[in-house]
This record gives sequence, C-alpha cells and structure tokens, in this order.
Amino acid sequence: MHKFNGFFYLVSYRNSICAGANFGKRIAKAWGVCLLGLSLSLNVLAAAAPSLELVGLFRNTAVLIINGQQRLMKVGTKSPEGIRLVSATLEGAVISFEGKRMSLRLSQKVSGAFKEVVAPRVTIPADAFGQYRIRGSINGNFLTTLVDTGASLIAMSSAEANRLGIDYLGGEKGKVETANGEALSYFVTLDNVTVGGITQYNVRAAVVDGLYPAEVLLGMSFLGNLTLHERNGVMNLVQDN
Repeated sequence: MHKFNGFFYLVSYRNSICAGANFGKRIAKAWGVCLLGLSLSLNVLAAAAPSLELVGLFRNTAVLIINGQQRLMKVGTKSPEGIRLVSATLEGAVISFEGKRMSLRLSQKVSGAFKEVVAPRVTIPADAFGQYRIRGSINGNFLTTLVDTGASLIAMSSAEANRLGIDYLGGEKGKVETANGEALSYFVTLDNVTVGGITQYNVRAAVVDGLYPAEVLLGMSFLGNLTLHERNGVMNLVQDN
C-alpha cells in the first residue's frame, strides 16, 4: 500500500466516523472514536510489511519464506507479497520492498523492518611511505595487509601461510616472478578475507615458497570485486551492492 493512498484512506475513514457526530458535548467523544480508528488503521498498515526468512541460497536464486509461504525466487522476480529479489549469491541475498532494500543472511528472519542497504566502505590513509596498509583477517586470523593493485592475487610467503594455518601444500603448484627472480608457489582458495567491514569468501591466493613477500599483499582477487577511489593520500574501498 502506498503511503499517499494509505493517508487518503485514513482521512476518509476518520471523516466517515466524524460525520455522524454531533457538535458540542459529543464532539470530544466523537474525536476520541476518530483517533481510535486512526490508531487502529495505522496498526493495520504497520503490520502490512511481510515477515520473511531466507532459507536457501543458490547463484541468482533464493528460497524465502514470506508470511509463512515458501517462495523459490530468481533475481529480478517479485513475489505476490511484493518482495523483489535484487541479488543472490552463496553468501547472502538482497531484497527490496516498497522501494527499500535490505541484505539477508541465511536463516535470517525479518519482520516489518526494511532498511536501505548501505554499501560497506573502508577508508585507508597512506603511511609515511605513501603505501596503504590496513589490518584485516584471513580465515579468522588477524594480520596487516598491504594494498597492491599490481598483484593479480592475494600473495603471502609460505612462512606467513604456516602462521595462519593455511594448508597450501595441497594447492596447485606454479611459478611466480619475484624481485629475486622466479619462485615456486602454491595456488589456494582462502575461506574468507575481511578488511574493515568488507568480507569476501572463496578468495584465490598465491603462497610463495620462502620468506617473500615480507607482508601479505592484498591483490586483485580481493580488490577486483570492489570500487577503488584514491585521492589526496586516502584510498576508499567500496563494496558494490
């Protein structure tokens, strides 16, 4: 129900109640009835927002329980209750209702509370060397990363991988170019990588045999899914909805 239409109906309902009321001594009582009717109508409108739960996720498809009814929805479709599926990945979904968007996690329940989805943003000031370093975590283990748009993947030394508990020896073997020449590397998939309020899952990384690189490089396997803005010694990472 549109707000304008809702307001019109409420006014019309109130006037219909008041039309039969006499002026004078009965006017206060009549307005009391009007206000009660208005309050009841507002409660009905507030309850109109559907309750829902996200119970299944596939790529570009989600399973939602809306007002007790299970709905299998594809991106772009709209349910009879007015819920539109905006996006769906294996990590979560974004839905819209009456122009407002909300992100949902698996098994998350929502009842009548829809808020605009705000794109997560991380702001990183440059250090004394003009480089961008930020604390983050890989598979739940905290560390400092160096933003490197020239690296195609997240890269770390085998020594750092051992510290983080990453089983890289089972990864695909390959070669990478380092400052000291060609080096043996192992290509792996990290369960999750978090920087600030941005988390990505199943992120590709290269583990270089030895002590190089000295820092974990936050490469394009993570950064490529973000919008990057750099200005006046400040870099902003923005996760698109």
